[in-house]
Amino acid sequence: MGFMIGVIFSSIMASTLQGAVKGVLICYIDHPGKMHEMHSEDTKVLGNAISLVFPDIKEFRFTDANVTVV
Repeated sequence: MGFMIGVIFSSIMASTLQGAVKGVLICYIDHPGKMHEMHSEDTKVLGNAISLVFPDIKEFRFTDANVTVV
């Protein structure tokens, strides 16, 4: 019984974390300029992590009216 409760609880926690990660990635992909404006340091860290996963992408550049994200 305890094992089943543990599996259910961990499944709920994993799906919550997965949703949070997807939300951050969607914000970054949809409008990186706004994300850079609100969370500039986190945007740089996320860009570096994406470049580690996808080494073929040498540079990601987004230019908005007021912000350039590299």
